[in-house]
Amino acid sequence: MSEYDTEPLQMSDVLVTARSLEEYIAMFDLDIDDLAGKCVLDCPGGSASAPAELAARGIESFAIDPLYGGDRHLLADRVAHEVERWADFARTHGERLDWQQSGTGEELYRARVHSAQQFLDDFNARPAHYIDATLPHLPFSDDAFDLAVSSHLLFTYAGMFDADFHVASLLELARVAKEVRAYPLVSIEGVEDTALLDTVTSELTDAGLEVERPASRYTRQVRATTYLRITRR
Repeated sequence: MSEYDTEPLQMSDVLVTARSLEEYIAMFDLDIDDLAGKCVLDCPGGSASAPAELAARGIESFAIDPLYGGDRHLLADRVAHEVERWADFARTHGERLDWQQSGTGEELYRARVHSAQQFLDDFNARPAHYIDATLPHLPFSDDAFDLAVSSHLLFTYAGMFDADFHVASLLELARVAKEVRAYPLVSIEGVEDTALLDTVTSELTDAGLEVERPASRYTRQVRATTYLRITRR
């Protein structure tokens, strides 16, 4: 058995993460100046502070996640629990992280706590911008957004979601946004499912979309060196 052999994933295995705008900029190779005057969707948003930080810069931002549909009074407890669960994951699976970029475990933990609090503050200040929904069905009209970003769900949990789900989700994101970027393209175990990526790329191309695989500047996860960029021809 290799270090990456695992039991089948369950929905409870999906981590709700609190990532910052700085991380999103590196993940998706974003240029903040280029986002001025545009509208951005984060899907799934989890407890990331990126939408809050974009809004603070005057950039219209929305987030989608089933997390937002629960009891609002319990949300802070759920977010805090997920931060601790992520910290436990990082401690027990440290070989999957590039600690040279991440810094110490304590530094990364503090950054997650800070991002989670920024998310909660913005969730309470702009509740209409945090929408309870799940892929592959989004409650938006065509071209509602200039950019949709999707991190740490598609491909990350390839053992849980099949090719049909990936294709349907990315087509839906491409329907509501003029450009889609998804990261990472390896599983949570750090394994690239080449067959899945080939199928997704083929299906999206057949649907009339341009699919590219640029390098990502975010290297905290071992082997996660690229992202998917989807645009229209």
